Amino acid sequence: MVHPAPHHFRYSPRIDQALSFAAEKHAAQRRKGTAVPYIVHPVHVAWLLQSYGLDEDTVVAGILHDVLEDTATSRAELVAIFGEAVAETVWQCSEPDKSLPWEERKQGAVARMHAMTPAARAVSCADKAHNLHTIADSLDQGDQSVWQRFKRGPAAQLDYHRQALAALADGWTHPLLDELRAALARLEGRVPDSAG
Repeated sequence: MVHPAPHHFRYSPRIDQALSFAAEKHAAQRRKGTAVPYIVHPVHVAWLLQSYGLDEDTVVAGILHDVLEDTATSRAELVAIFGEAVAETVWQCSEPDKSLPWEERKQGAVARMHAMTPAARAVSCADKAHNLHTIADSLDQGDQSVWQRFKRGPAAQLDYHRQALAALADGWTHPLLDELRAALARLEGRVPDSAG
């Protein structure tokens, strides 16, 4: 894993508020195919963002990045509580229609990444890096069934993440890209014939 430059962790009442909000919204959810409470993921995303020195709005958006996509939360609710900047970042990181076929959703996601703001790119990098590390951790523990949790297998997942990395790096440079590269390389090293 890439080791960011050390940053002092900042106490923030807005971050506390976002953690409480996300914990409530995701309360009944678990990480895909596991008993792990879903809130673990947005907390780790926020930790990565703060570790790399991102501002408070971006850290808050990292905590909330799945509430529009995976809960009944509305954009108006986010604007009212956390402000337009946070709501916009979360909106950019959300898939607009999860009823579409997986390939169509992921192609659309990659296309949108080219136009993301720097804040949304940072959140997306941290989100994807944590997801990839989590899959690699399962494989390291001998759990080959991890791929059954997803709509597509390792080849499609790796291809999507390679495309996402390229799109996020289009016109943007940040150490979080290296974090995502490292996570992708780690997973590629655990998947036979994953060269792409």
